[in-house]
This record gives sequence, C-alpha cells and structure tokens, in this order.
Amino acid sequence: MKIGVFAAALVLTSSLAFAQDTGTKTPVEHKQTLSTSPIADILGFINGEYQRKVTEASTIGVSAGTLEFDDDRYTNAMVLGRYFPQGAALTGFFIGGRIGFHRISYDTYDFDPVNFQSTQRRRKETRGAIGIDVGYEWLLGSKRNVLIGLGGGGMRLFGGGDDDNDIVVAFPTGRVNVGFAF
Repeated sequence: MKIGVFAAALVLTSSLAFAQDTGTKTPVEHKQTLSTSPIADILGFINGEYQRKVTEASTIGVSAGTLEFDDDRYTNAMVLGRYFPQGAALTGFFIGGRIGFHRISYDTYDFDPVNFQSTQRRRKETRGAIGIDVGYEWLLGSKRNVLIGLGGGGMRLFGGGDDDNDIVVAFPTGRVNVGFAF
C-alpha cells in the first residue's frame, strides 16, 4: 500500500513539474521600450535607449550617450540587436550585439622647449565600435509597462587616433536601465 501511494505521488508531482515548461515564456503586447540609466545620468553621462520588437524573440534598437567633463567631451551612438531565447522579446534574458561609433574631443598641449611656450590644440577622434551584451529585462506593473533592465558586456573600438596619443581600445560595459514599454 505504501509503495502504491508513493508511486502515485511521484507520478502526480512529475506531471505537475512537466506542465511548467512554458512558464519562462511570458510574451507582452508592447512593441517598444524607451529607457535611460538614472545612475549614469546622475554622474553626468546623459544617455537613452530605444528598442523595438521585430519578432517574438528579437528586437532592434538604438542607443546614444554623451558626457562632458571640463572641456573634454565623449559621445556615442549605437545600433543594437537582441535575442530573447525564451521567445518573449522585451522581457527576460537576452544576448545581443551592437555596432556604432564613439567620438572623443579633448585638448592636448605641445611644449616648445626653445621658446618655453605651450600650445594648446583641440583633438577629435571618431572610432568605430562593436560590442556584445547579455542581460535581463523585467516589465513590471499591472500593465507590464515599467521597464527595469540589467546587463553587461564588452566594447571594442577600432580605427581613428594616432599611435602617439592612442586611447583605450577595449573596455567592459554595464547598464542599469529604467524606462517604460508602449
């Protein structure tokens, strides 16, 4: 009798667990999101990201940002694509890539030791960029229209600049975005 009860309980719980296979697929009716990183905004890096659903499992979008520090300025603009393997674009785990450009403008100073003079020169460098992202996005609220997104990845810059004054060409990226879906 005990073995029969145990076998029945085992069959019942295994069928309940099997019924939950589609639990990670939570599609949303929204087609696009608009967000920013408030932490970066507070630190002076004004940024934004727009994302649009292309299929039930993928999105495309654009992102841009700018930071000004003293007389130096950093700007970027990127096109991005994301794949949501659970089949619910705009919500859940994603992996993606981005491509675009980074522009840096800054002052350099050349010293003439003969005349003891320093000459200021404004430099501008524009570099192509390619990167990867992984992250997770939640759509919260009764209408599932409040976006919270976390992610990280890496970026590689190429081209531009000169060998005498080269900038960092690879760096990690991170994001904590807040926005809305519509």
